[in-house]
Amino acid sequence: MGILKTLKNILFKKKVKKARDFIEIFKTYDKEEANSIKKLLEKYKIPVYEISKMRSLNENDVVFLLRIPKNFELQAKEILLNNE
Repeated sequence: MGILKTLKNILFKKKVKKARDFIEIFKTYDKEEANSIKKLLEKYKIPVYEISKMRSLNENDVVFLLRIPKNFELQAKEILLNNE
C-alpha cells in the first residue's frame, strides 16, 4: 500500500513555480504604465505572472515589478524594444 501511494504522489504531483523560474522584466513607478506593459505582453501571448509592489528607499515611492517566466525573456525584451 505504501509503494502505490508513493508512486501516485510522484506521478500526479503538481509542479510548483519557484521564484528562480521567473525574471523581472520591467520596473516602473507608475501603476498605469505597468498595467499597459502587462496587456502588451499578454497580447503577444507572454504570460505575466505578477505585478508586485515594493517600497523604494524613499518611502513615498512604490516600485512596480513585472515578472515573467525565464523562457520568455528574449521575446519580451524584443517586444518592449520594438514598442517604445
